[in-house]
Parts: sequence; C-alpha cells; structure tokens
Amino acid sequence: MNSTYSLDDGNSGISSSIKELAAIKYALDVSSIVAMTDARGVITYANDKFCELSKYSHDELIGNTHRILNSGYHSKQFFREMWATIASGEVWSGEVKNRAKDGSHYWVKTFIVPFMKNNKPYQYVSIRTDITEHKRDQELIRHIAYHDTLTGLFNRDSLQQSLKQSIERAKPDNRSVSILCIDLDRFKFVNDSLGHSYGDLLLKQAAERMLACIRPKDIASRLGGDEFMILLPDTYVEEAYQLAEKIVSRLSEPYRLEHYEASITASIGISAFPNDGEHPESLLKYADAAMLQAKQDNSNPVRTFSWEMRRDFEQTIDLEKGLREALAGGEFLLHYQPQYHSQTGRITTLEALVRWNRAGVGLVSPAEFIPVAESTGLIVPIGNWVMRTAFEQLKAWHEEGLNPVKIAVNISALQFQAQDFIEVVTALLRETGLDPQYVELELTESIAMQDEKHTLATLGELKRRGISIAMDDFGTGYSSLSYLKRLPLHTLKIDRSFIQDITSSEENLAIVRTIIELARILRMDVIAEGAETGEQVELLKLQGCFNVQGYYYSKPLPADDITELLNGKEE
Repeated sequence: MNSTYSLDDGNSGISSSIKELAAIKYALDVSSIVAMTDARGVITYANDKFCELSKYSHDELIGNTHRILNSGYHSKQFFREMWATIASGEVWSGEVKNRAKDGSHYWVKTFIVPFMKNNKPYQYVSIRTDITEHKRDQELIRHIAYHDTLTGLFNRDSLQQSLKQSIERAKPDNRSVSILCIDLDRFKFVNDSLGHSYGDLLLKQAAERMLACIRPKDIASRLGGDEFMILLPDTYVEEAYQLAEKIVSRLSEPYRLEHYEASITASIGISAFPNDGEHPESLLKYADAAMLQAKQDNSNPVRTFSWEMRRDFEQTIDLEKGLREALAGGEFLLHYQPQYHSQTGRITTLEALVRWNRAGVGLVSPAEFIPVAESTGLIVPIGNWVMRTAFEQLKAWHEEGLNPVKIAVNISALQFQAQDFIEVVTALLRETGLDPQYVELELTESIAMQDEKHTLATLGELKRRGISIAMDDFGTGYSSLSYLKRLPLHTLKIDRSFIQDITSSEENLAIVRTIIELARILRMDVIAEGAETGEQVELLKLQGCFNVQGYYYSKPLPADDITELLNGKEE
C-alpha cells in the first residue's frame, strides 16, 4: 500500500535549504535509515543504519542506484508509479521489500521526499523504517489462514479463490481449467490401526508425492481428512486424466512410517471448465461426485465428470433442498410395520419407518431420499424426528390402554456416532414420558463394527438405561463372533435376503438355522424379516424362530390402521 501527499505550502519563495533542513529533521524524528540520491536516482549519501540493514558499505552504495537492492518482489508498474509521484514534486510513501547483500530480504516503510528547483526535482531524500518483523508476522498469519497446517498445502479457501481467478483468466481465450479431487482409500484403516501420528506422517508424504507430480503453476490443496484437490490452470480433461493416473500410481507406492510400512490406494474425480460448468462451487462438487464414482468402481480409480453424473447430481441437489424444506414444513410421516409372534398371533413390536410426502410430488421412495439424507447429514435431524414421533405415538397408544407393544427405531451411522446420542435419546424419552423398556433401537452390523470402543460404551450405557438393542440385517455384514458376544444385544434380525428363498435354497436355510442357533447360544431373541408366505412362516417355526415380520402378516401401515390392529380388529 502506498500514498502521496505534498509538502508544498503554496509559497514558492521558500528556499531549498529550508526544505532540506525540514526533511532531515523529519528523518531524525521518524527513522534513522536515511539515504539521498540525485535526480537520476544515484545514491549520494547513506547513513550507517542504511548500511547496517542492507549489508552494503558506504562505498558500495554511493554512486549506485537503488536497483542494487531490488528483490524482484515488486512489479515494474509499482516503480513507474513511484517515480511519477516524486517527479511531480509530491512525497511518496509505501512499503518496499528489498534484498540485502547477503541475499536476505527485508521490508521498509519508505518516505521519499523530492527537493525542487525551477519546478524540477534535483535531489531525493528517502527515510525508512524497518518493518521486517511486522511483515513476517503478517505473512505468517496469512500463511496460516490460507494453508493446511499439517501438510503445508493450500486450504479450501485458497483453492476456491485460485479457482475463481483461474476461470476468469481462462474465459477470454476459452481456455480450459481442470480440477482433481483425490481421496486416499484405506487411509482410515492405517489411521485407526497405527494411530493418528502415523496417519499424519502418511498424509505429509502423500502431499509431497502430489507436489512432485504437478507443475509450479498448479495448486495442490488439502480440504481436510484424507481429501485433496489439485487445480490445473490451462489444462484440458485429457491432460488432467493422464496426470491423475500418474498421481494414483505414485500414491499407491508403499509408505515408510518410521518402523511401519503401509500401502494405500487413491480415487480421483475430474471436472473441467468450461465443459462441466462455469461456477467454481459447482465444479468442485462435480469433481467430488466423480471421485465418489471412482471409489465405487474398483476397476478404474480415475473418473471424469459426465452428463449422466450431472443429471444424478442435480437430482441429488433437488432432493437435498426438498429434504430441508420437508423438515421445516412437516412433510415427513411414519408408517409402522408390526412384528408378530407366530405361535400366539400377537403383535410384539412395531417398527417405525419414515415416509416423505413431498409437496407437489407425493410419496418419495425411501430408497431415493435416505441415501441423500445420509450423505448430507440430514439423516440426523430426520432420525431424531422419527424417534420423537414414534415415542409420542407409542405413549399415546399406551395411554389409550392398548396392547403395550414395543417400538423399534432404525438408527443411522451418523446418529449413533454423535457424541450426544445417548443424551438425545434420554431427553426424548423424558420429554415424551415413554418408559425405556418399550424402546428397541436397531443398528446394522456395519455401524456396530465402525468403532468397537465407542460401540461397546454406547450400547452398554443404553442397556443400563433400560433400552433394548437389535442388530438389523444380520448375516449380511462381517461381524466376528468374538466381537458379537461382547455386544449387549437383545435381538438378532435375520435379513430378508435369506428368508425369501428359505423354502427352495438349502444354503439359505442352513444360514437361517445357524443364526437362530447362535441367538439361542448368546441368549438373544431372534426375528425373521421379509416373510411373505405361510410356507416361510411355518418353516421358521420348525427352526425355532417365532418372531416374524413381513407382508405375510402386514405391510407398513399408518398410525390409524395400527390403532385398529392394537384394538384387536385385525381379524
């Protein structure tokens, strides 16, 4: 930043000597770093402080120009404007980065005072203050603000600003700008198994490998966790694809982490301006969407954004917007699917299932909106709404004196992993007045296996508070028996995929029989879901499984229809 002002008081009769004395007095008051030059900029005087700071002797400075101090930091336009100011008789002030004789750089706050004769400058006095430490502090703060503290790469804010600038520069000549979104596969395994310090080492090495693959003008950034982005100015998709393959190969080489060796892979998504869009935010999202496709496609770790992805992406954005409006507008409702005891024919539990009656659209399939809710984090407020609504409804049925069944609620991974999950459940029970013994929370195997320590602690505390836990879709995951026996579970739910072919598949029947026997050994209840025929129900009875859920008994029903069932009108 620089500024100009005039020392002229309007009296042209003031002598040059008076001006000089005033300038020197000002120099002594403000700073002790002083130099004088002639009209051509040749140094005629330099005080000791100037020599000390610049590392040049008086003899080396005098007779030379200030070009000897040029650091290359400032543009030619910067100096042209400075000379135009002082040549017109005005004082120039600004901050200048100079280069000392030993190659080090320093910053000075500079005032240049012109001395005039016949309306022309014949001498200049420069008065400087050393602001190097202040500028270093500023640069450190700026570095922290725009860089990732772990890897030293640029952060998300820097990337977004650079992408916006690159697009603006590319527009006039219709040049292309490409973006790589990089995710490290298996990083979580390394981080969890070896510890965060080793995970940090891996991230640093991965960042170094990326930098080694790109050009000086390219910008590598870490968005957080194990996700990176690389901005490639003046780069077409085909070139970006070749670079992405090179990066995948480089990142897949073994990592030496002190005493350990680790291996990971990478998935990369590519989007480009202007083919895929013109807005930085959209391009970043498109690259991320392509990366997710690459993660799901084991045959190819690099994917470019496509029009098909764009269609799906826009549908996802529309669903996300609709879900937010649905939360605010009360568009969600619950249906309840009964679980029956096949010997008594009585309802034992009601599973609460969320439905979305979208305004202007109608019912939206859970298969469409649940994945979007999970990927956006909206599953947490939606899941909490489901718990509250189900608890309130069951409490109302109990107060009506109806059959005191239990309510089963599915819990998402994000809900279960939240630090305040137990407090949220407890608060909802307290606010609705529902006895915890009538609540069963359903978790999938994959959720339970994510963090053993957290899972055991959370389930143990829920059990102590009187809440039952069921493992949903049992048999489709990868739970080990040693882990399973430690979990405080109340119920195993046999996945419907095994029930559908139980009467025709010896393999499925064997799996069902094994799960039932396992539940008996572990002293757990067992329930089969997805039963659609009487033959399936009878075969389950023969295996010792009497709790059944499925269309044979009832599809999911709205609350009013469930009320009739609980009133004994199902016959």
